[in-house]
Amino acid sequence: CHYSAGWNAATQNKCKGLNNAWYGYRRDFEQNWTKTELFNTSLGTYYPDYFLGYCKEEGSTGYPRAADYRRRNPTSPPVPDPTDPPTIPPATNPTDLPTIPPATD
Repeated sequence: CHYSAGWNAATQNKCKGLNNAWYGYRRDFEQNWTKTELFNTSLGTYYPDYFLGYCKEEGSTGYPRAADYRRRNPTSPPVPDPTDPPTIPPATNPTDLPTIPPATD
């Protein structure tokens, strides 16, 4: 979370719009996908009109990550991160491989 009182009006408006969009998407995600409130936004008092209650203080330590909640309060078995490669067993027999039909004219 970053805010500077020294920003000009155009920068303040741009940052407020971007932050409102980002935190609005996060709130929508929490309410409609996770079906739980991952962070109590009434606790976020750092420029709540910019960060919609998601920031407690300046800097990265003031922003509660959704992944931190999952690690503290697991409700289901861990899910692999999206960057983990899929585990697909290798084909053990050449007949297991898909065939491509010959082209016809």
